[in-house]
Amino acid sequence: MTSNTKDEETKLTYDERRKILNQKKSQTTENMTEEVKDDEGNVTEEPKLISTVKQSMEVEYTEDGIRLAHDNLSKEKSFMDKRLIDLEEQFEGEMPEDLKKLKDQLQAIGKYDASEKARTEHKAIQERLKIVNAEIKSLTDEIGTRLKF
Repeated sequence: MTSNTKDEETKLTYDERRKILNQKKSQTTENMTEEVKDDEGNVTEEPKLISTVKQSMEVEYTEDGIRLAHDNLSKEKSFMDKRLIDLEEQFEGEMPEDLKKLKDQLQAIGKYDASEKARTEHKAIQERLKIVNAEIKSLTDEIGTRLKF
């Protein structure tokens, strides 16, 4: 399942008389199935719309809340600016041959790690599947024949 944010709006208005900042946020998200491809990479099934989620929120900030929000955004901006500079300093040139070989060896080790993680995830999914099956059963018991699945 993929989620696609379709529409996102933020509207700010300041009420000078009450010294309050009103914020209205709305967001529309569409959830769709994955596109199915065959062995050759050709699309056999297009993504289908599963659900549309519409969220809205209204917030009123007092003067202290406005200051706090501004301070937090300023701190986040300065952090991101510094992080961008740090990342730019880490840019390197072309990788030497000996490092490329080492990288290939590490990738082989990574495959074994991925196998162990897959076993752990498999067990967790089996446990979750038991719970989901029970929820599906209770849902179908509740709905009965009023809706066909």
